[in-house]
Amino acid sequence: MPKSISDFIQNGITAVEEFNDPMTLVQYAATLQSGKYDEPFLRKYLKKNKRLGVDNDSLIDIYLKKFVSERPSDSTLLLITDYQTGVDNKGFHVLEANKNRLNALMNKPNYFDDAKERYYFQSLERALNDTDEPEMKRLLARSEAFDLKDPENVAYDYSKRFYTKINSVEKLKEINTTYANLLLNRSDKDIEAISKKYEAGLKEQIVWQAKQMGISNDKMDEILALNLKRPEIKYRQYLAYADILNSIAWDTYESNKGSVADREQVAQATKWAERAMSLSEPVTSSWLVDADTYSHLLSLQGAKEKAKAIQQQVVTKAKQTNDEGLKDYEQFLDELQ
Repeated sequence: MPKSISDFIQNGITAVEEFNDPMTLVQYAATLQSGKYDEPFLRKYLKKNKRLGVDNDSLIDIYLKKFVSERPSDSTLLLITDYQTGVDNKGFHVLEANKNRLNALMNKPNYFDDAKERYYFQSLERALNDTDEPEMKRLLARSEAFDLKDPENVAYDYSKRFYTKINSVEKLKEINTTYANLLLNRSDKDIEAISKKYEAGLKEQIVWQAKQMGISNDKMDEILALNLKRPEIKYRQYLAYADILNSIAWDTYESNKGSVADREQVAQATKWAERAMSLSEPVTSSWLVDADTYSHLLSLQGAKEKAKAIQQQVVTKAKQTNDEGLKDYEQFLDELQ
């Protein structure tokens, strides 16, 4: 189902355009292969690919080679912008070389910088979908060129998704450990700096949601201020890192609880869970989950009294906030008695 009315309308437009297009993708490809085509044909082909979610980068290269002179016109820049889907074709380099002109055309000083990040993620998604490990690694090694807000997190996220997809348990364990240790040593000052990078996008998201709810522009500053003060919004990046640390720590607990525990692994995971607790402290519901994991890991190390003290805090706070996890928290506290 479409997520919004505008998506529903766009789906209808796509359906009508497809109905009115007499050619299939196979027929477009055959015509291209024959070499008997003109510029309007390539424009139609680009539009069809975009309509159907097909990668356009190689087609843009063909368009530029056949129909564009040394210096692209403004209309050509806009055409590339409309159909570009990655960072490894001539189209991307043309946009990059003409970024100031493109920014002026779009009336946005940072248009290209924002767009190149989107193109980068499109290339990453393509490598992920194709399970192309060399391409994935090559792209991740280039992350600094795309001014990402948190390149280490991007590398972790895509590597995790990739190795999950190919079911590489050892690789998953390796990248989880490496990233958890990176977060363990990342200072609050560094996290705050990263949070600031995300703030503009977060504000845009809040404004968009407010408009979807029919809130008028004169109320927008008030809505922004109220939302940005909410702990789950204010500490969003802290909570995101806490969630990752907690997830990896809990996985370590699960893999060690039923057998002879790897003391080094469990000790390491206990530090991750403790750091997660410190990051999520401003938001009780998140802190409860992280503290519960910490308590479990302490018990696995034989530190039952410390685990019991932490779990008692968890149960007390869960009762105060009517947390939905209360029953499970109480059950583990009983097990520690």
